Amino acid sequence: MTEIELEGSAEFMGMGVAGNTDGELSLSAGIGKITARAKNDATLRDRLNQFLGPQKNQLLEAINTELLEPAIAQLQQQGQKGLVVIVDNLDRIDNRPKAFGRSQQEYLFIDQHECLRDLACHKVYTMPLALKFSSEYGLLTARYTDDPKVLPMVPVKFQDGTVCAEGMAKLKQMVLARALPNASESERLTHVLDLFDSVESLERLCSASGGHVRDLLRLLNGWGAEGADLPLAAGQVRGGDPGAAQ
Repeated sequence: MTEIELEGSAEFMGMGVAGNTDGELSLSAGIGKITARAKNDATLRDRLNQFLGPQKNQLLEAINTELLEPAIAQLQQQGQKGLVVIVDNLDRIDNRPKAFGRSQQEYLFIDQHECLRDLACHKVYTMPLALKFSSEYGLLTARYTDDPKVLPMVPVKFQDGTVCAEGMAKLKQMVLARALPNASESERLTHVLDLFDSVESLERLCSASGGHVRDLLRLLNGWGAEGADLPLAAGQVRGGDPGAAQ
């Protein structure tokens, strides 16, 4: 009974979609406004859950047939193998018990596993680490074909202070790939001095990240956002002291 103004348009895989309150509204056109409104209204979220819960199977079928399958078909026509959907930030779901006795994490990943598992494409979900240590972990692994993978920080130093050469090499490639995405790893290394004033500057950047990928990219973006000309100099790196990923 809550009135929501739904109108908009979107471009998806080259196909324009649109809708309004006078006719049928496509999923991709309206979901953004529904989500924005629901984020700020707990009562509306509860009503949406009560209304959409019994229709989850129909919603899943609509997502598969109207969005994913046409997208995969177009990708394959372009010579691609298919579609991978990455759903990030699910590791931030609140772990406090809900009124029904389950945590939101367990409810989503275990009780509602069909909704996550049955999307008609390859998918990657970020999972709360707490679930790996939950008493329900065995039930969780039984619900999915692959066991959860733990993705740690990339080590840049060992506990004794020595540099981890393998980890540093990977971080360097991650940085260089931003500038030279189509080059091979060996080719990228020959262009280090085109991008940085010295190899040590690149190593300083990687070390300052502490092996945390998000911080590495944050430091790199901040460095470039200051308008510095290439090659970048080590003195312009902003961030904490070099750390060690234990």
